[in-house]
Formats: sequence, C-alpha cells, structure tokens
Amino acid sequence: MESEKESVRGRCSRFLKRRIPLPIYLIIVLLFLFVSAGMMNHLEQINPSGKLFGMYRSLPTSAVYYNARFFHNEFKIERLSQKDPNQKELVLEGRYEHLRENLYLLKPEDPSKNMIVVLGKRNFYFYDSKTDSIPHFY
Repeated sequence: MESEKESVRGRCSRFLKRRIPLPIYLIIVLLFLFVSAGMMNHLEQINPSGKLFGMYRSLPTSAVYYNARFFHNEFKIERLSQKDPNQKELVLEGRYEHLRENLYLLKPEDPSKNMIVVLGKRNFYFYDSKTDSIPHFY
C-alpha cells in the first residue's frame, strides 16, 4: 500500500519539477483571458437589459441614420440624412407598452402601424416600411 502512495507521490513530484517555459505560460494565460472576455461580451449582448427607456441611434445605412427616443411611455423615431443632419423626417411617434420580459409594443396613432420591438442588451432592430430597411439601434 505504501509503495503505491510513494509511486503516486513520486509521479506527482516529477510532474511538478517540470516547468512550463515562461513565453508559453504567458501565451496560455493571455489566450485564456481573451476567450473569457469574448464569452462575457457575447453573453452581455444576448441578455436583455429589461428597459427600453432612453435614447438610441442607428449605424449609418447608405445615406440615412435614425434616432429613437423612449421616455415616459412615449416614443419618437426620426430618420436623418447624412448629407444634411438638419433634415429630419418623423418615421413613427406614439406610446409604447411593455408586454413581457424584453418585448415592447409600439403604438402610434394609426393602429395599422403597431409594431413589436425585441430588446437585446442596449440595442434593438426596427423595420422602416418607407425605405424597406431594418436599422439596428444602439
């Protein structure tokens, strides 16, 4: 029985005496940190934040970009030109309602234009029927 314990101890001590070269050790640690940070960022983007409240802007698509404001159960979405930022066009305006965990119903004055918005982590998509595009708001 003791010979088995000594052999296990002996194997462990031989393994621990071997050292990993410092450059390889640093590469392994950095790789682990990058993978961990990437996974945390991915999880943060997937999980919904729970509240639509605030101001959002879309990334520029072709010649336009969008602004969205959600305050006090009211919303306003505007289309702006990249060439002339003073040129604003109202896309949709009205009230919004929280349906479930990350689902919101946008209710403009015209009920035929009601729309569902799915909120991600600080972002959402919106369908603009006039330009037939789907801007991504951040």
